[in-house]
Amino acid sequence: MRPTLKLVEVDKYATHVPLLTACAMTAVGDIMEAGVGYYSTPLLQVISRARGVALHSFEEHEEWGVRIQELTEQPVTVTTTIEKELRRLDPVPDVAFFDNGAFRICPLRVRGECMLAALEMGVRLVIAHDTEPARRTKYGFDRVYEAAKYTVSWRGCYGDLEEDLPWTSVFSDTDNLGWLIDRMGGLCHESE
Repeated sequence: MRPTLKLVEVDKYATHVPLLTACAMTAVGDIMEAGVGYYSTPLLQVISRARGVALHSFEEHEEWGVRIQELTEQPVTVTTTIEKELRRLDPVPDVAFFDNGAFRICPLRVRGECMLAALEMGVRLVIAHDTEPARRTKYGFDRVYEAAKYTVSWRGCYGDLEEDLPWTSVFSDTDNLGWLIDRMGGLCHESE
C-alpha cells in the first residue's frame, strides 16, 4: 500500500509563507517588503533580527500600514511610489518581497515594473505573491518571467494541489535556485 501525503490547507492569504521563509533565511543583506501583512511582516521581522539585517517595509494604504506597524512595532513607510523607495535603499537589499496586494492604488502593470527594477538593481532574490498564470500579463509579471535568469514557482496548498491559485514565485539573475527546489521537497518547480 502506498502512503498518502495529506497536506494541511494553508490560508489563501498565507501561501507565500513557505517560500518567503526559505528565502529570507538565506539573507546576507537587508530585506525589503512591499506590502505589509499579518503573515509577512512579523515573520520577516523575526528573521531579519535573527540574521542581523535591516527590514524595510513599505505599504500603499495608510490605515493598513498603521495597523501592521502597531501590531509589530515594525516601522512602515506609507508610499504610492514603491519603486522610488526601493531605489533609495542603500545598500541594495539582498531579498525583496512583493505581496501584490500592496499595489491596489498603483496601475496593475506597475507590479511587474517594481520587480524588474529590483532585479536590475541587483537584488539577489525577488519573491512575489499571486503570480499564477492568469495574472501574469495583467500585472506585468510576464515581463519579469522573461527577464529573470532563474525562476521557481510554488503553487500554494490551498485545498487541491491541482488548483492554480495562489502562486508564489522567486526570481533571480544570480542564484540558480536549485537549493530552493531541494528545500521545498520538490513541491515547487522551475518556471518556463
